[in-house]
Amino acid sequence: MARWGDGLYDDDQALYVRDRFLAAVGAGSSPEDAARALAAELPVQEVDDTRHVSILVLADLLAERHRSVPEISTEALDRIDIELADGSEGDDTGTASERNTALTGLRAQLAPLDPPLT
Repeated sequence: MARWGDGLYDDDQALYVRDRFLAAVGAGSSPEDAARALAAELPVQEVDDTRHVSILVLADLLAERHRSVPEISTEALDRIDIELADGSEGDDTGTASERNTALTGLRAQLAPLDPPLT
């Protein structure tokens, strides 16, 4: 799996998604509709981490607004778990540690937004 930068927004794809999301919301879309539209444009299978980063960014942007789109939150939480499990394979520069901190913080933001299991 390709690796994104130290922080969630240390990636051109993340900045691109954030800017498109903010433009859509600024033009009158609800955060949920903007996130769904952007997620629908993402490739289902990827050879790089475009979808991975984009879904994490969309989940973060929604969480900042105390909003959630269940399919985005679920995918983001799944990706976070995978990334954290692989995080022990990081490099010697501390990038993995910084990335894990960013992921753990995002996971904490998303957890309260998860619908309870019944």
